[in-house]
Amino acid sequence: MSDVVAIARSWIGTPYRHQGSRKGVGCDCLGLIRGIWRERYGEEPETPGAYGMDWAERSGEERLYLAALRHFGDPVPVASMAPGDLLLFRWQEGASAKHLGILSGPGRFIHAYEQAGVIESALVPSWRRRVAWVFRWAGDSVLDTEWRSVTIVRKVSTMKPSLALRGKEEAIRELAARRRTANPRVFGSVLHGSDKDGSDLDILVDALPGTTLFDLGGLTEDLTELVGIPVDVRTPQELHERFRDTVLAEARPV
Repeated sequence: MSDVVAIARSWIGTPYRHQGSRKGVGCDCLGLIRGIWRERYGEEPETPGAYGMDWAERSGEERLYLAALRHFGDPVPVASMAPGDLLLFRWQEGASAKHLGILSGPGRFIHAYEQAGVIESALVPSWRRRVAWVFRWAGDSVLDTEWRSVTIVRKVSTMKPSLALRGKEEAIRELAARRRTANPRVFGSVLHGSDKDGSDLDILVDALPGTTLFDLGGLTEDLTELVGIPVDVRTPQELHERFRDTVLAEARPV
């Protein structure tokens, strides 16, 4: 196992505290990374100073990315990510990367956020497509063969999405509201009658004021557990402009 992953897992359960970085006491996503750095290398190379919750998102300043370049070196390709790697997430195109996590295994990562503290989450599509950069720690012990030999096992069936959806519409609406989203709709192969065993269920939702990556990632996990097949949750802004209008016109309310 990567020693970075082992250290990160020792932080699980630490409460959320903005700008904190003390295991078992409180930290935010940056504080988690700072704590791992101290356990591996000793003294931190710099202190971040005061920072807001938005991480200069409106100004477009890439503070996290520039700091990672200074202390980790050049990023590695997203397709080459391995356990222990540092992940930087971007909420939407044109916004600054403002969230950090540690890849802990196939389809899993460890991070801290306000509603839950330090936890290990599934790297569901809503999270994976927002990975902006991947950085590797110097001297991490993970072996490339260890990562590539792992088989990802998903506790889902291969039922057709149209069948998995039946009778669960009300529960889907309730979960969407709980995750600060609205107007859940079905789009894609289910609408066209072309869904097959093993296909994803495509759900479109509207983000509300205050909706975050944590809400969309959590909703994806909730819906996957509910229907028993992989679910891909998207907002209209994530649809490609070439087919966005068509999808919005065709999408069917759940």
